[in-house]
Amino acid sequence: MKKEDIDTEGLVIDREKKEEQRLKLLESVITNTTDAILITEAEPFDHPGPKIIYVNKAFTRMTGYTAEEIVGKTPRILQGPKTDRTELTRMRVAMDKWETCDITVINYKKNGEEFWIQLTITPVADETGWFTHWIFVERDVTERMKIQHELKQIFELAPDVICTIGTDGYFKKINPAMCKLLEYTEEQLLVIAFKKIIHPDDQVKVMTQLEISNKGTSSYYFENRCVTKTGKLKWLAWTSTPATEDGLIFTVAKDITDKKELENLLNKATNLAGIGGWNLDLKNNTVFWSDMTRNIYEVDASYQPNFKNGLLFFNGRQAQNAIIKHIQLSIKKCLSFDVEMQITTAKGNLKWVRIVGEPEFVAKQCTRISGSFQDIDVRKKAEILAKEALEEKKIILESIGDAFFAVDRNWIVTYWNKIAEVVFHRSKAEMIGRNIWDIFSAAIDSESFKSYHLAIATQQPVHFEDFYEPLHRWYEISAYPSDNGLSVYFKDVTERKLSKNLLIDSEKRYSELFQYSPTPKWVYDQETLAFLDVNNAAIEHYGYTREEFLSMTIKDIRPEGSVKVLDEVLEMSRGKKNFIKQGVFSHRTKEGKLIEVDIQSNPMTFKGRPAKVIIANDITERLAYIKAIEEQNEKLREISWLQSHVVRAPLARILGLVGLLSSCELDAQESVQLLEHLQNSANELDNVIVEITRKTKH
Repeated sequence: MKKEDIDTEGLVIDREKKEEQRLKLLESVITNTTDAILITEAEPFDHPGPKIIYVNKAFTRMTGYTAEEIVGKTPRILQGPKTDRTELTRMRVAMDKWETCDITVINYKKNGEEFWIQLTITPVADETGWFTHWIFVERDVTERMKIQHELKQIFELAPDVICTIGTDGYFKKINPAMCKLLEYTEEQLLVIAFKKIIHPDDQVKVMTQLEISNKGTSSYYFENRCVTKTGKLKWLAWTSTPATEDGLIFTVAKDITDKKELENLLNKATNLAGIGGWNLDLKNNTVFWSDMTRNIYEVDASYQPNFKNGLLFFNGRQAQNAIIKHIQLSIKKCLSFDVEMQITTAKGNLKWVRIVGEPEFVAKQCTRISGSFQDIDVRKKAEILAKEALEEKKIILESIGDAFFAVDRNWIVTYWNKIAEVVFHRSKAEMIGRNIWDIFSAAIDSESFKSYHLAIATQQPVHFEDFYEPLHRWYEISAYPSDNGLSVYFKDVTERKLSKNLLIDSEKRYSELFQYSPTPKWVYDQETLAFLDVNNAAIEHYGYTREEFLSMTIKDIRPEGSVKVLDEVLEMSRGKKNFIKQGVFSHRTKEGKLIEVDIQSNPMTFKGRPAKVIIANDITERLAYIKAIEEQNEKLREISWLQSHVVRAPLARILGLVGLLSSCELDAQESVQLLEHLQNSANELDNVIVEITRKTKH
């Protein structure tokens, strides 16, 4: 056999292996895909239809049929009374033409349960172009169809107007509620421009607002009057989205006619209450002030206002420019305004006022701006004082060392200071505006729960202590009721309670928590340093008897060199009630063996004496192990250095000499010299390897 034949045969085998791998990959994809896949014969189209020859695992999960139950049947086994025959006919037409087709229909599982599928059917041909099979890919879209059905019900049954408007100004889709409200049929509304149902006086304002809002990215709100088919006026409040790329604006609207009529009555009542009126006549360039407005400005009845002298009452250029800007926006954009500013009256009094302006348009031109002028000086100054008082209150409440919170009479949290955040592990953002018993449901029926309700009911402050189980903490609590709710101060007294409980329960719990601990423990007198008690683990570990321990001080188990350090620590702790020194120290056993121990200490009272309880954890072996690891790491670093530096030199020489031998024609003497160099470099390399081996054995 020729070499060329062997190479050709190898390529064929390689291609066959790759094809086999590709087929296995495709089989894995089909088997493990989440979509159901069926493969059927190509024919017959007539009853009973092409037989199923393969289904994947997803089909079994989707329908409940196993492969054994379904192979040999036709896909018609999945159809039922609600399967859309129109969709099936469309699929049959596509199959007759050997074309791919997508349909969405109801199918039925083995247990009779209905489910929606999105079905894609594709013909498969062989190498000759003859169609041999159909591949069905099915995806369960039941949830999507349910949502579509629910959305359709909402659209058709909603009491509010729901519609879609094109950027061309015409309705594209409307719901029955809109037809009922405006007294038009759906067909009539679809050919009427949106502008035509708007009251003539509102058209410019609404269309300008739509033009501005559609350039934004968030939904927007506006109100306007609409005219029904029979001429009735209806006020609608619209919420719309900016136009989509397809030029569609999705909108909902609520009938607020009753609300607007009530607002008109309130406006009349406001006028009767003494709020001044004003208007700026742009056509005649005149300004009108009502008598109440003149009173607020403290000018006499003969004063003739105009735009220029009216601006002079506002304090500073910034305030004057702000009023000018509002007027300009009203004229150009048909925008109303409502601002609060300070003026200096004709008598030199500083006064806070509220100015409301509403533009009026005729033939797309602003002719007048009218509005109200209200003296809000008393309210505004009260707000400023209240804000300052609130800021002062916040500073005080955030500065105190106790946790503080406040709730209203419905138990909604209105204040939560930073100490409360730390104590209860709840941030201010989590608490403000929420019912405190929803957050701390575990405290319902607790002492706190009962005491807070008692304080509210009797309007008397309460003072008590309570244990909160979820946090395992004791709190001293003072709660002060008011007409608005309850103010509560919390102080964590867990340490105090634990100390008290330790004193009361010491004899009962001593053997459980101390004597039978597997870790050496002892108690010593803080003044005399004498051992007051030791547990069994300490006796066993240190080798002293209990009697020997009780005749010693803590200095007696210290090596001589560490007693000075102990004296320094004791001097530092003198006069400090809760001073704690923790760390690793050297101790000496009865046999004289030095051990390293990790010490933890806590203050306590032992039989009326100030004492400390010590936990001594022997870490000698752990430290020795760490030291051994560090020494081993140092050896590894030396070996690494040898490998990366010392080995490289002889190896580089060997490689260079080998290259020289292979690339040059040498005489006998030169060859001998090169071989000697090679031998020397090899010996040097061997010595390095021996040294590395020696280091790894230690």
